[in-house]
Amino acid sequence: MASGDREDTEDFTYDSAVYYEEDDSKKADILEIRARLEDDRWGLTICDPYRDGDGTQMGRFEHSAKNSRHAIIFLSPSLLERMKNRQESHSQFSIETFLCNILDRHDTTLERRVIPVWFESEGAEKPFILSRYTPLCPGEVGFWRKLYRSLSRLPVPGAFMTQVSQRVRNVKNLQQEAVLHIAAKLGLPEEVVDGIKVEYGGSQAMLREVFYCWKSHLGPEATIDAVDDIISEVITMPQQVEQQQQSLGTVDFEILKVFLKFVLFAVSKDADSGVVDGRSNSTDDEALSDGLRSLNLNTQQSGDPDMGAKEKTKVHEGEEHDGKDAKNLILAVNS
Repeated sequence: MASGDREDTEDFTYDSAVYYEEDDSKKADILEIRARLEDDRWGLTICDPYRDGDGTQMGRFEHSAKNSRHAIIFLSPSLLERMKNRQESHSQFSIETFLCNILDRHDTTLERRVIPVWFESEGAEKPFILSRYTPLCPGEVGFWRKLYRSLSRLPVPGAFMTQVSQRVRNVKNLQQEAVLHIAAKLGLPEEVVDGIKVEYGGSQAMLREVFYCWKSHLGPEATIDAVDDIISEVITMPQQVEQQQQSLGTVDFEILKVFLKFVLFAVSKDADSGVVDGRSNSTDDEALSDGLRSLNLNTQQSGDPDMGAKEKTKVHEGEEHDGKDAKNLILAVNS
């Protein structure tokens, strides 16, 4: 498919044409993939020249090539062998010759893309005719995700993904459940999402890929403003809010530990010097209690139901015992 066939890449009758050998041994698998592409979840218009169009076989194939944004070529071992040993014929239409001509053009504009789908046989080497391509192989991890991305309306701008990455990084403690909610909301097919879960480690990486697939499928309709709206919705989801609160509680407890170390170290130092006795520690104890109240420590913030009770017990021990016991409290805080 030559990129110069159409200047307006939006003006195509079909999202993709599909090409295969009519009596191919893999025809059942090919038709299953075609049916999935035409499913409402994928939302693609597919031209199959064996099924669609009028006129001669050659005319239907030429019509499909001119009016489709992309071309998916299904290559079984038997078809590849015939393409390798093909005999040029100008008097009779040959699917092998037609497909070889498409593959030889190797459009690199990404606006119109040739997508080889290779039914790889075990131990087979990559055919020479595919040397300039990265073929997709059914059954391999990520097949559906890669196919979904390849069938993009327009190339995804790098600037768009840079903005997406900046926004995703600002979502703290992102949960996988939230990512899956976004993917479903954006209408990504389940098999595409399943591939993302397997291939990408970490919720932020998954979310970036979700937005990429969405942008590649919708094109200009997928805007950065829509990304902002979606992320704003996600950070208010109950499970996301709960995770953020638990994280903040953990941070607060760490701050408390540092605070206790400084205060109790001062009490212990005075006790070692003999300047104060157990009864005269009330001023330091009051400061400690005021500090605890200012931090507003509670069991909900800590994320540990017993944490607040434990720390309060330690504080009461500090109030009731002398400087020697304060040393023990320091050891407890350090633990």
